[in-house]
Amino acid sequence: ELSAAGREVLGLGRKEAYPYQPPSPYFRYAALDLTDSSALARCLEAFQPDEIYHLAAVHGSAGFEYEQVWGQALDVNVKSFHTALEYVRRRPDVRLFYASSAKIFGHVLRGPISLSTPRAGECLYSITKKAAGGLADHYRRNHGVVTAVGILFNHESERRAPEYFIPR
Repeated sequence: ELSAAGREVLGLGRKEAYPYQPPSPYFRYAALDLTDSSALARCLEAFQPDEIYHLAAVHGSAGFEYEQVWGQALDVNVKSFHTALEYVRRRPDVRLFYASSAKIFGHVLRGPISLSTPRAGECLYSITKKAAGGLADHYRRNHGVVTAVGILFNHESERRAPEYFIPR
């Protein structure tokens, strides 16, 4: 949507090449390991975005054991978001979006879900997502950073197996 509207977009990912056809000449791709906070900080300084969409995450299907990838999950799901928050803190005109997950409400979703629904850290993944939400709150409150945390329920996609993330 952004590049189609003529906005310059830099996509970052761990693959050497972008696996999809770029939607417009306004789209560029760079391979970047988000576990390297210094490399991410340098990239942000070089590109100087006015909007950041943090959509990356280390996650797996239902029952995945995050203990095996805890350091990587912490680096990608929390520390890279902190790097982006620090970039935005120094530039009050920059906006930042973080993609969280419905998994912060627990493995089984019951009844209506709202912002006042209690959070449940039932796995290391949900703990990282809760931590990132806490970071966003802290930076909003203490530094005036404009950031939004979107709680995505997209794991219920028709493309996912019924047991993929949160059992249906």
